[in-house]
Parts: sequence; structure tokens; C-alpha cells
Amino acid sequence: MKVKYPFGALRAFFATDSRKFWIALLLFAIVYAFAASYIISRLTREEERGIIYNFNNRARFLAWTIEGSARFFSRRSLPGQMLIEIARQPGVAWIALLDEHGRIVLDTNAQVVGDSLYTPAELANLAPENYIKGRFSPDDPDVYEAWTRFEPGRLGKRGDEVWGAKYIFIGLDATDFNKSIEDFRQGLILVASLILLSVLSVFALIYYIIHYASSRRGLENAKALASQIVANFPAALLVCDGDGDILFRNAAMTRLLHSSDHSFSRNLAALPYMDWTGLLKNLKEGETVVEREMNWPAGGERAPVSLSAARLKDAAGNVVHYLFIIRNLEEINLLKEKLAESRKLSELGQLATGLAHEIRNPLSSIRGCARYLNQKLENDPMARETAEMLEEEATRLNRVLSDLLGYAKPQQLRPAPADLAGILQKAIKLTKMDAEAASVNVTFARPDDEAIALVDEDKTLRALLNIIINAIQFSPKGGRVAASLKIETVANKPPCWRIDIEDEGPGMSDETMRMIFAPYFTTRPEGAGLGLPLARQIIERSGGVIEVWSKPGSGAKFSVYFPAIDENYE
Repeated sequence: MKVKYPFGALRAFFATDSRKFWIALLLFAIVYAFAASYIISRLTREEERGIIYNFNNRARFLAWTIEGSARFFSRRSLPGQMLIEIARQPGVAWIALLDEHGRIVLDTNAQVVGDSLYTPAELANLAPENYIKGRFSPDDPDVYEAWTRFEPGRLGKRGDEVWGAKYIFIGLDATDFNKSIEDFRQGLILVASLILLSVLSVFALIYYIIHYASSRRGLENAKALASQIVANFPAALLVCDGDGDILFRNAAMTRLLHSSDHSFSRNLAALPYMDWTGLLKNLKEGETVVEREMNWPAGGERAPVSLSAARLKDAAGNVVHYLFIIRNLEEINLLKEKLAESRKLSELGQLATGLAHEIRNPLSSIRGCARYLNQKLENDPMARETAEMLEEEATRLNRVLSDLLGYAKPQQLRPAPADLAGILQKAIKLTKMDAEAASVNVTFARPDDEAIALVDEDKTLRALLNIIINAIQFSPKGGRVAASLKIETVANKPPCWRIDIEDEGPGMSDETMRMIFAPYFTTRPEGAGLGLPLARQIIERSGGVIEVWSKPGSGAKFSVYFPAIDENYE
């Protein structure tokens, strides 16, 4: 059986938010105050009873002392002076012996002898017994009055033979009684207050310690997170002080400088490619630098970047540091180009839909007439050849329209786990006749394992067909087109399948490589310029990437990447 300890609950209590904690602490203080008040009241009553008990015991002792003296003295032989001597003990106010009618028989004050201390009725209410009774005197609250029966016979003589006294009343000094009780109560209150203060202080201390530790951990985590964010921020960041001494720069800035000679520079003046110190001077003079576009670096291959700079202030509003941010605009410009291309495709789609509707109807009529003439002109070889050419051109024009519609208004993909090796092998089989007609050998070493990817099999087949046909068309007679498939793993990225299709054609210039995926761009007079753009569109919509490498006279290599998935993907 698992034992549960309360430490988790206590930690949760101390770790709660401050408002709930202080409310709980206030409730605890209120409950403690009520409990302490009850306990103090009870202890005070016990103290009162204790003091009164001591009063009664002392009165009993004095009564026994006087009764003992009565064995040896008669009324004539017991002077009042002896009673006075007994009453001189500390804390004794007076002693009086009364007869059965309440008259004073003997008193420490001889002047009151013979007077009535109490009437018979009052004496009956007091009901003296053979044990001590007591009360605070109604006439003088600073005197505790105790009484009992006066029975010297208990010590060897009959009570009625001694002066005729029946009762003994003893007055004890109670001047300090209330003060003692009040001091006792105040002491208890002080102790209870100190205990409460100590408990509250301990709880508050634990609360602040836990929250301090939690805040410190949170601050450390926040600093670590901020450090990682800044260190891995894609934009290049650099922070320096007013003298230009570099305090921080992230990895992106180091890569942007891309020179080991400057890897350990400690001042802006040592950094290359721009006037850093001049920019710092302008910042000090109050100039604002926001998204200033420039080419980076100043020499060699240039890349568009955006430069921003800002002054960093402390809590008092004083400028203490300066921040420089450089963002690479290549991806942003690429997105702009893709956005422009998307808009162009949207316009092209509207145009293609209208053209297809207007052209396909007469085109179908032309194909039908060409087929009719082909059948009717069997005896005229030249006319028949013309009719066949007319039908073939009409068919080609219809295919161009289909490609245009497919590119401008792409159909919905239906991705599913599929074997890329099987799709690639099928594409090679479908291009067999084209390869034989061009005297080109197409090879493919199929891997033993399946290459599972999440793609639309028909559309992917069409994309690979376009790439292979393009390679065959640019290969010389007797040339070779080599296709391969392998798994590729890049650091910090999931594995992917890589399809390489390499030809031995004339190759391409850099300008041609930048244009081959643009619609209607072609270097062949008979080409429509939609095969490769359509292939790229299908591949990218499937989550893949297509790349091309080529140099003039060295052929071309197309690489297609698809994310790999497990064959048990559901």
C-alpha cells in the first residue's frame, strides 16, 4: 500500500498565489485568536480558583491555629493581644470570633468586641460549616473573607466551654488579587501573541522562500529561453555599447559575417562590409534606422538584406546599448515572387477556362473532319497524309489545352501511402517507346525495400513522367538517362526519399535554370513549356521539393524529395 505524505499538499499550499495564501493565513489567525481567547479565559479561571484555594487553605491553617490555642487558654487567659499577634502574619487583614447570634466575641480590633458582625439572618445565609467557606467581602473587595465553625473540641475541649464562640471569620488581604489575575491574563495574551506572530512569520518566511525559489527558477528558465530564442533567432542580432564594444551577437550574425578573421572581433570598427562606426554615430545623434534595404556583402555575390538599428534603454530611460538587426530578404522576396505567380496563375486560370471552352468545340469539329477526310481519301496518299497531320496537330493542341488547364487550375490531390519505387518504375515503362524512338537508354536500379511516401499516385506518376520525358528529349542519341531512389537524412530534419533523374544532355546555364519552371518557358521549338512547371506544382503540393543542378555541356540532374513515412502509417 502506497503511503501518501502531506508534503505535496503543503508545497501546493505555499506555492499558491499570494491572494489565496494571505486569505488562508488570515483565516488561520482568526481561528487561532478565538481558540487562544477560549484557552486564556479558561486558564484565567483556573488561576482564580487556584488563588482562592490558597486563600482557603491559609484561612483553614489560621483557624486550626486559633482552635489549638483554645485548648490551653480560657477566655480570661487568652488576651486579645495574642489574636492580634496571629493576625500580624503577612496577608491577614483581621480575625474575628462570633457567637451564635453573630456578635463579635473576640477580634483583632478590641474596639469592635460586642458588636454584631452579621445578623442572625445573614449568618444563616452564610451557613458556616465545619469546613472553610469564603468570598470577597461585599464591603471591601480587597479583602477575601473566609469562615467556618469554631470547634476547639476537635482538639480536646468542648467548643461551648471556650468563650461562647461558635464561628471564626478570617479576613485575608486580597489587594493584589485582581492585579495578579490581570498580570496572568496579560502574560497569557503576550505568549499567545508571540506564538501567533512566530507561526505567521514562519509561514510567511516559508512562503517567500518557496516563491523566491520559484521566481528564481522562473527567471532562470526565462533567461535560458530568451537566450535560446535570441541565439537561434533567424535574423542576425548584434548588441554593442556606446564605445562600439560588442557585447553580444547571435549565430546568425556570425554566419552573416562568414569570416574566421572576424569571428572574435570585439569592436564594431573591426567588422567588415559596412560603416558600423558611422551607423553607431548616427544612432547616438538620434537617427532612426528601420528596415533599410541594402545588398550584403558590399562585394562579391550580393544578397538583399534589411537593416534596422535601435537604442536600448535602462529602467531610468538612459541609453546604454545599441541593437543592430539584419534580416535576409531572399526568402521574403521568394514569397513575393510566389504570391505574384499565384496571382498570375489565378488570372491564367480564368483565361484558360474561357479559351478551353472557345477552342475545344471547334477543335473537336476539326478533328472529326480530319478523321472523315482520312477515311474518304484512301486513294489519294498526299491528301490522306495531310488529313492525318491535321488530326495529329488537333490532338496535340487538345493536349496543350489540357496541360494549361491542369496547371492553371490544379486538380485536388488525394494523398495516400504509396511506393515511390513502383511509381518511378511505372513511369520508366510508360516512356519506353519515347526512349527507343530517341535511342536513349533509361536505367533504374530499384531498391529492395519499399519507399513509402504520402502522395497522390496518379499525379506523382504524371510529374515523374514529365521529368523523364524532358530528360529523354534533351539526351543525345545513344545517351543514357539514369534514375535512382534512396533514403536521405539531414540533421534536425525527418528522413525523406530522394529521386534523382540525370541525363547526358547539353546542360543549362544559370539563367535557363532559373526559368525552366516558369510557365511556357522552353528551349525546344516544339515544346509547350508546361511539363516541368506542372511537375513542380504537383511535387510541392504533395509536400515535396524539386531541385536541379546543371552546367553547360555537363547534362542536368533533377532531384525530387518526398517526406518518408512508415509503411504502417494509418
